[in-house]
Amino acid sequence: MSSLAKATGIVLVLNLLSKTLGFVRDATLAAYFGASQATDAYLVAYTLPYSLQAVFGMSFLLVMVPLLTRHMAQGRKKAAYGIVRGVSLRLLLVLCGIVILGEILAVPLTRLLAPGFSVEELTLTVNLTRIMLPSIVFMGVAMLFSGILNGEKRFALAASGPALANIVIILSIVLSARWLGIQGVAYGTLLGFAGFFLMLWIGVRKRGFHLLGGEPYDRQEAGQVLRDILPVTLSVSVNQIFLMIARGFGSSLNPGTIAGLEFAGRIINLPIGVFTAAVVTASYPLLAETALRGDREALSENLLRTLRLILLVMVPAAVGIVVLREPLIRLLYQRGAFDYAAAALTGEVLVFYAWGMVAMSVNLILTRAYFAVSNFRGPLIAGLMAIVIHILASSTLVGGYAHQGLASAYALANLSYAMLLLAGYRKHLVTKNLKTEGKVVLKFVLASVVMGWSVLSLKGFLENLLQPGIGGVLLLLLACAAVGAVIYFAFLAVLGYDEYLNFIRKRRNKEEIR
Repeated sequence: MSSLAKATGIVLVLNLLSKTLGFVRDATLAAYFGASQATDAYLVAYTLPYSLQAVFGMSFLLVMVPLLTRHMAQGRKKAAYGIVRGVSLRLLLVLCGIVILGEILAVPLTRLLAPGFSVEELTLTVNLTRIMLPSIVFMGVAMLFSGILNGEKRFALAASGPALANIVIILSIVLSARWLGIQGVAYGTLLGFAGFFLMLWIGVRKRGFHLLGGEPYDRQEAGQVLRDILPVTLSVSVNQIFLMIARGFGSSLNPGTIAGLEFAGRIINLPIGVFTAAVVTASYPLLAETALRGDREALSENLLRTLRLILLVMVPAAVGIVVLREPLIRLLYQRGAFDYAAAALTGEVLVFYAWGMVAMSVNLILTRAYFAVSNFRGPLIAGLMAIVIHILASSTLVGGYAHQGLASAYALANLSYAMLLLAGYRKHLVTKNLKTEGKVVLKFVLASVVMGWSVLSLKGFLENLLQPGIGGVLLLLLACAAVGAVIYFAFLAVLGYDEYLNFIRKRRNKEEIR
């Protein structure tokens, strides 16, 4: 547990830095361009390259970690690097082909993503898409390099790459707002992804990996990796498809709707990207190791312990976001071109998005648990069913509830996906105390409700006491977060859950021994 906690801590800090910069990027975009047609066009254009590189890149990362874990355990690092090199070269060719095809088919693809756009919006979106499409190559291969580093439990460099990309994009927004407009932001986005690629390329070269040259590799095993990639890619693409569905239905609503959906999504992705991603990144190699040993009991315990840790934080985080959504949006976005109407729309979306945040976090670790035991079909089947649920729910709710209906459909789809994944994985859970696990989750929920009620009362008191400016909003959020955390963990102790206290005591005892 200490090695997992250490790795989680490293990734958490770097993810926090990256996500903080991500919010600075979003706040800068909102301040300079607002919830406008230009912002909608950029976000839709960003969807295709980002989704493709995220899907392909993450797929290779997920497949690479078990492969490297297996070969490292056998002392065959060079053989593992050879296989990865063979896969990388094939990936590079595939991604280049996708870019060329995407440039040719940019118009129909954009119409598919945003069928409700006007001719003017569609033209702008197509131009932005063509500018950013080459980033698929940079980020796809960079994510594969991340798999190499994570497989060797070198998490820092891979986790710090997005921070560099965000810095470049922030600078491009500031500079482009005056001279180049939204097209300059698109070029800055491409440059940021290229910087991420170069950073990780240098990192893996220092570890001894060379993309060109090297010893011959096992072509049969490389071919098996490529065959495994397809179902993993389809499984990983589920959440990206969810986003595309939301944006597709949102394109027929009022201008700025897609921006509201996107900005609300960024808020819920802060705790997911900082905490959940850190826990999942650090625990996945451990799950792969226990699966490799065939130790089902250890695999089950590691998964359940990771789920408990995720739910311990994400359940109160969801409640906190709902209660504090208005000051959160004011602090992060409401300035410049991002007016009160845009803030209100984002807040209405956020109420529903927050309830799906917990399920999204659970989905991240459950899909990894499937891949750790080489079960690639389970997440695929569950994902396809969840996509159908999302489309049906969106088409049913969008007419009467507009953006709120789309947000609730998105949350429902993620919840359905989590339930389907958990139901399919039960055969791998050897523990006989699943009811006990359910009682623990119930304690998290009860403590979160008490915390939410307390924070809501404190928020009302502080709003009458503090100044309405940015400083006052920041102080309100910090005070509510601190008091809420104390109340949450104190009430958990009252309910009899003290696993986190035992962990703290163990860490303290180790420090005293040293």
